Amino acid sequence: MVRTVTPSIVARWLEVKDETVCRWIHSRSLPALNIGTRGKAPRYLIFRKDLAIFLRDRGMTDERVQDILGPN
Repeated sequence: MVRTVTPSIVARWLEVKDETVCRWIHSRSLPALNIGTRGKAPRYLIFRKDLAIFLRDRGMTDERVQDILGPN
C-alpha cells in the first residue's frame, strides 16, 4: 500500500482546493515532506498516518477517516 499521498489527492479526497491543503502544510497543521530539489518549487508528500492524525484532531470519526484513507 502506498504510504504517502500528494496534496492534490488529499484535496480531492476532502473536497477542498489544493491551495487549502497547501495552506495547512505551510501553517504546519498538516505535516508533509518536501521532496522538491534545491531551487525548484516545493513538492510535498503527506504520510497517510499524519493525515489520519490531522483528520482525527479536527473531529473526524475513525470510521470516516478509514472511509477516506482505506484500511491500514
